[in-house]
Amino acid sequence: MLNKDFRPSKVEQCVLCPGCLKMCEGIPRTESEYAKEGTMLHDKVAKHDISGLSSEQMICVERCFELMSRLAPDDVWQHEIKMNVVDDEKVEILEGTADLILINETENDNFELISNGILIDLKFGRGAVTPASENWQLKTYATMMFQKYPISTCRCIIFQPRLGNAGFSETTYSREDLTDFPLLLKNIYAETQSGIQLHAGQKQCKFCDAKPTCPEYAVWTKGISSAVAKIEHTHELSIEGLHDALVQTSQVKDFIKQLTAQVASIENVARERLIKNEVTPEQIGYQLKTRKGARKCADAQGVFNLLHNVIPIEAFMSCVDISIPDLETLYAKEAKGKGLFKSQKEAVKALADTIAPFINQKPDGFMLKKLTD
Repeated sequence: MLNKDFRPSKVEQCVLCPGCLKMCEGIPRTESEYAKEGTMLHDKVAKHDISGLSSEQMICVERCFELMSRLAPDDVWQHEIKMNVVDDEKVEILEGTADLILINETENDNFELISNGILIDLKFGRGAVTPASENWQLKTYATMMFQKYPISTCRCIIFQPRLGNAGFSETTYSREDLTDFPLLLKNIYAETQSGIQLHAGQKQCKFCDAKPTCPEYAVWTKGISSAVAKIEHTHELSIEGLHDALVQTSQVKDFIKQLTAQVASIENVARERLIKNEVTPEQIGYQLKTRKGARKCADAQGVFNLLHNVIPIEAFMSCVDISIPDLETLYAKEAKGKGLFKSQKEAVKALADTIAPFINQKPDGFMLKKLTD
């Protein structure tokens, strides 16, 4: 292997900023709470287990099960498969672990058996990732599939269960599409070793461990913040000026998101160390303060059975808050299981029509959405 830190999830970052690999050398990798949750949910999917999960986590895992069932029976899926990419001389370039893969065989028009692959990359975060057709990590996994299995095509899917319909993205590669990709990966790695070429930007810097010490990142963040601060008389901006201002403010918003996540990570570490008595409040200037946890009714029917002699059902129901997304998921699952609808989309549409008279719909608003290039 060329470098254990040159892995599928790192390829796009190395393309955008070749110097990131060397900048991150020697920096201990810390796992955030979000990353730990992602690892745990991947494990739950692999073991087909929903025990010990919150209701939201359970919905995420069940959506993964539903996707797998739609594409193929559960027993043909392979979980957490280690693969690699090698060059023409069989020297390993990088290795990685695919979340879900399967190999199926179909007959062509000449009654010949053709093998094809399906690969699913599960993402449990709340932020949208690069679409499948542009995703370097997915393309790397597809290359591994072609080198490991005698398949003709590889259907690649990114699935983000927390994003609903927007969390599904796919593309299909033929073996010929990726013939030269191992050489490209090798060249990308070579660039990371050719001096320290730093190019700051939202995508490449978002999860980079070297941000606190990267000089290019410091210049970039200072530059975009200063540019926005200098914008005056916004109501008088020309069309060109408004376009430039929106670009700059978008960069600032991305930077603030990154900064907020970094602050949360630091605070989490401080809480953990105080709880474990690894540090004292005097050493870091902060102490733990108990915050009362939010209360949530786990059994509405049980509560009503206890209180129905005091509170009429109409008054009680006014206190019950129904999660529409959870209701849609539950209804679609139950209705489809009873054969009432052919698809989840059809079931959700029928539910919306049925309960429409009882739903308070807020007026639609407007938001800015960037035009795709």
